[in-house]
Amino acid sequence: METLIELLNSLGIEWAVVLIYICAGLLVKAFLPNTINIPFTRVNITVPWRVLILGTFLVAVYVFIEYQYPTEFTRATLKRLFVSYIFTTSFYEIVLKDTIAKWIVDAIKSKKDA
Repeated sequence: METLIELLNSLGIEWAVVLIYICAGLLVKAFLPNTINIPFTRVNITVPWRVLILGTFLVAVYVFIEYQYPTEFTRATLKRLFVSYIFTTSFYEIVLKDTIAKWIVDAIKSKKDA
């Protein structure tokens, strides 16, 4: 476990991006319906797309708040944010979505129903 954390830190993962995206996934799964239909079309926005859309929006808001001055937003910062975002989307879809996130969402829904 220690080597995994060292590897991720060497990649420059920004943990705030990871946490924001995971929270977006939890919000979508816990509080939004399973499908959202766009009126007058046959398009349904499924859960993975909603997680991607909300996660991207929240991460963009975080980036605009955190790096509000152009001198803070360097090429290295952009690289770190990109790697963090790609890592997080993959990590969420492969590992968290059907395990820990499902357990947390089920706990939230059971408390909401009670």
